[in-house]
Amino acid sequence: MAPSIKMSPLLAFSQQQRAECVRWYHETHSVTQTQRNYRTKYAAKPPVRNSILNWVSKFKTHGTVENESRSGRPQLSSQHEKRVSTYFNRHPSNSIRSAERDLAIPRSSIHRILHNRLHMFPYKIQMLQELEDRDPAARTWFANWCMENIQSDRSFLHRIMFSDECVFHVDGKVNKHNVRIWGTENPHAYREVARNSEKVTVWCAMSVNGVIGPYYFDEPIVSGASYLHLLKNFFSSNASRPTPRYNISTRRSTTRL
Repeated sequence: MAPSIKMSPLLAFSQQQRAECVRWYHETHSVTQTQRNYRTKYAAKPPVRNSILNWVSKFKTHGTVENESRSGRPQLSSQHEKRVSTYFNRHPSNSIRSAERDLAIPRSSIHRILHNRLHMFPYKIQMLQELEDRDPAARTWFANWCMENIQSDRSFLHRIMFSDECVFHVDGKVNKHNVRIWGTENPHAYREVARNSEKVTVWCAMSVNGVIGPYYFDEPIVSGASYLHLLKNFFSSNASRPTPRYNISTRRSTTRL
């Protein structure tokens, strides 16, 4: 019995069919539309995404869609590496999916080039408080003002309070960016949370004498009226008898007595 012959996906399509797929892709910039055009014209199952992108990339690099004789796993060409490097240097915030569409290089190849050749990795953007042009000078003035008062008045720090607020979700919702679970396998951990979950805003103040608070606001969003109510009814009655000091770093908001 003659042995069966297995043909690779690339060899299953004629040179004309590959060339037409390349033309359709350049006209539509869509793999899906290219597959639809192929199915309409040939009434057959179209080539897969990676095959179309490989043909497009090969045509851009070598000017042909014919296969090259090779053995083993295909190697990532230096042309691909250069194109991927140039692309992400110009567009560092673009996704691999966008690069696949723009460069006509398979996603898996782009991923290998980024990690194994270029040693590039995705990093999360950090959200920081915006500083205005006047802020550096104001902070310098405040630091100098504090130093002068500390040197001239030993009781100065006893009249300074640092305060801040924080929002807590009462249903156990956590910031997923601060949570990591180490293991040899993915635990697929998740926590169900309700939309618009209930939360509470907590206020606290501290000085060299100790801590005042915590104070829990009744409404989820702190307004000027609720903050004034805090100062008149809670802060004024507790400022003279704070709890013993804790090892807590100070924050940015200040209230001077």
